[in-house]
Amino acid sequence: MKGISEIYYIVLLVLLPAVIFSQNKKQASVTDFNKWYVMQGVKISNKAEWIAYKKTNSGDSLYLKDTKKGAILVLSDVQAFDFSPTRELLAIRVRNKLKILVLKNNNVIDLNGEGNFAWTNDGNKLVWYNTHSLGIYDLKTAKVTEITKIEHIALSENKKWFVYS
Repeated sequence: MKGISEIYYIVLLVLLPAVIFSQNKKQASVTDFNKWYVMQGVKISNKAEWIAYKKTNSGDSLYLKDTKKGAILVLSDVQAFDFSPTRELLAIRVRNKLKILVLKNNNVIDLNGEGNFAWTNDGNKLVWYNTHSLGIYDLKTAKVTEITKIEHIALSENKKWFVYS
């Protein structure tokens, strides 16, 4: 009988806290789920010093976190964004205009480019294109080359070549 009473007390000690504390928990409702957000489109800079992401329920706001300082910069009206593969630069499309954010000093390079964009693999050029034009910004020379009146454009998979007509 002594063994059965010891088992009874052990079971009681294990189950008693669960019974006591489970009664005060509030069940999650639909409104609780609406308060939560999900990070979308998370991208990390080449040296992992910056993290860029969007949140559900935050419209076109882009959150840019400095991983060293912990500071978060919020940019409005950002439709697309991409880090340079080799430098601490972030290309962003704001209100359909292309810009480059220099992350070390928060300087902004305004480009007149519109449409889709991509970095070259070496990170030295940013290429943008739409249905009628193609633009290339060279970071080494800080010059823009623009080709207009094009009908078709394609960027190679390795991002080293583009073809247009």
